Amino acid sequence: MILWLAIIVLVPVFLVGIVLKLQQHFEWAWLESWLVKLDRSNNKRHGFRVPIIELIFIPVILFFVWGAFKHERSTVIPFSNRIAVLADSTEWAVLEPVFRETFERVVRTPQPERLFYLVQPHDLEARKTRIYRYWVLATTLDSEGPVHDIVMDEVLPANSVDLLERDGHNAFLSSGPWGFDQLVLTLIGHDTDELARYMQSERDSLFDVIEADAHLSLRHDMYVPHDALEKAQALADTAGWAFEQQANMALALSDYENGFAAFSSHIEGRWIFVRWIENADPAWVNPEWIISERNRLSSVYEDSTYVVNKYLTMKNGHFLGRPAILTRGLWADDHPSCGGPFTNYTFYNSEDKRLYMIDASVYAAGKDKLPYLQPLEVIAHTFVTQRELKQRRLDK
Repeated sequence: MILWLAIIVLVPVFLVGIVLKLQQHFEWAWLESWLVKLDRSNNKRHGFRVPIIELIFIPVILFFVWGAFKHERSTVIPFSNRIAVLADSTEWAVLEPVFRETFERVVRTPQPERLFYLVQPHDLEARKTRIYRYWVLATTLDSEGPVHDIVMDEVLPANSVDLLERDGHNAFLSSGPWGFDQLVLTLIGHDTDELARYMQSERDSLFDVIEADAHLSLRHDMYVPHDALEKAQALADTAGWAFEQQANMALALSDYENGFAAFSSHIEGRWIFVRWIENADPAWVNPEWIISERNRLSSVYEDSTYVVNKYLTMKNGHFLGRPAILTRGLWADDHPSCGGPFTNYTFYNSEDKRLYMIDASVYAAGKDKLPYLQPLEVIAHTFVTQRELKQRRLDK
């Protein structure tokens, strides 16, 4: 803040000083007339230097000081959501529908918002720039287009054709072969029909590769306070688990005896809660129990919000290496009438024989919701048990 205030004060003084020096040399009539009017209003003329500088700088400095204190670091972290696709026209004509189905996932918040957008660079040389972080290249062995040459000559390892022929290896992941911070997913098949079948069968796995890296990239961009480790350890000592909080988040509600804790942002409408059950039955991790338990928790702790059945999606997957059910949907509150999206991760942890439910919710009327929800999802993915946190300390 001291550096900002120094800049705020010195830069305007320096700029106006230069203007006054230039006026002495060039004697601009319009500026001289304006300065004389200012001097006349002050009934003084000390070479017009001191009173004019005071008149000019007081409002300017006050304006910039107000702007400095008004400015706060945005809690909405940009999410890298563009995927550049390279495919020769023949392959793209067949693969476009399955590409969009695989990567352009839509989340209802309730308005439709895409997690990623596919873009096709018109210039193939764009791959050698930092314009896009994510690249998906698709080609076939019998293709004769320029993308095929790029894939075979620049991206794929020398034994890739052998891996395809022998093991049916259709996907290759690499960091930017052009020397930049890029993630390149290359898809190759004998023909477009084979490639389309592969993408349809592995659509979730292919999408998860991009989403996982996007979450990791976003996590690196998010501000984490210097005392995050100490706060995490304190939480782990109390609750038996922890996650890294953003600087603008604080514990809003705790009921450790009954296995519940909620955190909220200083900006209204962003919160995340954790529910844990000791010696739980792993069979409870099912769609019916998850919705019922979330509604019950809301009735106890959150003024009777409830899950809306419309746009509710649930799928089996993994959360930090554990089998889990991922739920996306909408919550609503009739008093007053409001709502928004939520993401819920429910899983059983065999190490401590606990069932965990981690739930992130957003309320942002009239705005896109995903830029607010995604940082909460990243926070959820920093979850660690007390044993895991202890092991991390030992490994350092």
